Amino acid sequence: MFAQNSIKGFVELEKWTVEIKKLQDTIDNLVKEERRLQEELRQQQQSILELQQLQQELQAVNSDKIAVSNLCCVI
Repeated sequence: MFAQNSIKGFVELEKWTVEIKKLQDTIDNLVKEERRLQEELRQQQQSILELQQLQQELQAVNSDKIAVSNLCCVI
């Protein structure tokens, strides 16, 4: 009886060990995905900053064009 219960316990332990390993693999995959997404987000944020800088430069050029245009009208 004791041996039978020990075998059942061992089998149950093996099942839980397999489940724990699956969960560890899932966690590892989620961590990798999170890192990938964080890098993607960082790249997108960098792109946004670059676009904002270009927008500011374009606004400055447009302001200069307006100023030159106004100056030409005065002359």
